[in-house]
This record gives sequence, structure tokens and C-alpha cells, in this order.
Amino acid sequence: MFNESKTALWFVLLAAVLMVADTLSVSAETPPGMTYRNYPEWEMLPKVLDYEDEQINDRIQKLVDEGEACHEAMLAIVKQCDDWMVATSALAILRETTGDKSGIVAELKPFFSERLCRSEGQDDWLLTSIAQFLADFGTEDDIDVLLPMLEHPNMRVRYLGAQYLGQRGDQQAIEALEEAKSRESNNLVLDEMNKAVTSITSRLAGQDEEMPEAP
Repeated sequence: MFNESKTALWFVLLAAVLMVADTLSVSAETPPGMTYRNYPEWEMLPKVLDYEDEQINDRIQKLVDEGEACHEAMLAIVKQCDDWMVATSALAILRETTGDKSGIVAELKPFFSERLCRSEGQDDWLLTSIAQFLADFGTEDDIDVLLPMLEHPNMRVRYLGAQYLGQRGDQQAIEALEEAKSRESNNLVLDEMNKAVTSITSRLAGQDEEMPEAP
């Protein structure tokens, strides 16, 4: 009786071992999720700051010339890369490429909003680069993404947020700027916020004058 129980136990253990081995085998054969490291472009981007290297310049220019063909790879690097300098370089290439930038803006908006929730650090340089990209290629519909910049802990981000809102802002931006001014302690940022309010007010007034009068 004891031997039969022992034999049965060995069968159970053997079955368990085989099941685990089979599971590990399947997991090993499952391809990993797509990340920026799946794109060959990311490996050369750290060298993008070495502008004296003609070979690197040629490769970067090739990416730029590919236009929309390289958008997917560059966006993956911007959104997922843990090196902010590499991600910023990829964003710079996206800026130079030909093709419709509206799709890039749509891709960056949720990523930009998520980045704004982080504490200040070196990736603020990437944050401000994205903000400039949105300000340059976005529309008035994208202003809501720039408004949170006014509350960011980094003064550089707040400064640029005010600057970009001054270029594209509307009445909503004026209200946000006025509220931000009441709690701003940095004089440089406060001065830029005042300039932004003046710029937006002047632009909106000009638009009202251009509107035809109702018959």
C-alpha cells in the first residue's frame, strides 16, 4: 500500500515537472513585446550629438529623408526610451522629416500629458522639446495639453509653457495664465506670463476686427 502511494506521488511530481517545463518552453518561444529596442535606429541615436562625424550625419540625414517611413521608429524611441538625450534626438529627427505632422502630434499628446505628471529631472529637456513640437505643429485644439505646463515644478517648463501659450492661446489660456500668475514666484516666468496674456489679448482683438459685421 505504501509503495503504491509512493509510486502515485512520483507520477504526480513528474507530471508537475513536465507541465512547468512545457510552460517555460512556450514562454521562451513567445516573442517579446515591441519596444524601441526593436528598431535599429535607436542604437545610433546616442551618437547624434557628435555632429563632426560625417558618417553619423549621413545616417541621420537618411532618416530625415525617409519622412513618414521612419515616424514609427522615432515615435517609439521618444515614448519609450529611458535615455532622455536619445529620445530628444529622435524628436529632433521627427521635426525635420517631411510628411504630415498631425499624426505625430496626435501620438505625442497622451505621452506629453503623462510626462507632465512626473517630478522635475533631466527629462524636462525632453518635455520642453515635446511642448515646442506641439506648439509648432499643433492647432488650437491642442492648447489643453499645454495648459498643465503652467503648474509644472520646473521653472523652465513653466516659462516655455507661457511662451507657447502666448503663440497659440485663446481665452481659456488667458484664464489659466491669470490664475497661474497669482501663485508664480519666479520673476522671469511671471514676466513671460504677462507677455503671453498681452499677446493673446492682442491677437484675439485683431481676429474680432477682421470678422465681417452681421447684415
